[in-house]
This record gives sequence, structure tokens and C-alpha cells, in this order.
Amino acid sequence: MNLARLLKPELIKLEMETTPPVEEERDEIPRERYVWRIKEAVLGEIADLIAAGGRIGNRNRLFTDLLNREKKASTG
Repeated sequence: MNLARLLKPELIKLEMETTPPVEEERDEIPRERYVWRIKEAVLGEIADLIAAGGRIGNRNRLFTDLLNREKKASTG
């Protein structure tokens, strides 16, 4: 597989824009839920990036598939 064929400048992002929830919220919810919210935000940003590059037809479907995969086992 030739990865250079698949990579385009618009699909490369050196810094994520996702920020963790505010500190007050972190203290109010269980740690697992706090971590899951961060994962959802990061996976949403990844889905947005891939969709913006025109590599998929349905951004929401990709996001759902990424979330379901993460529920099975962490890719982290």
C-alpha cells in the first residue's frame, strides 16, 4: 500500500483543538465519564478532519463507527 497516495496536507493536523472539560465539571462526574467525553471530542475532531478531506461520504457514520470501535477496546 502506498500511504503517500492517501495523505494530503488537509488531512494532517499537528495539534488537536479539543480541550478537556472545565475543571469544575471534572469534579462533578465519574472519572470514566470524564475520560469518555474527551474521547468523544477527539474522535469527533478526527471524523471532521477526514470528512473535510473528502475521503468519506457520511461523517456521522464514521463518527459512530469510531465510537463503537472504541467501546470494544481502546485504540489509544
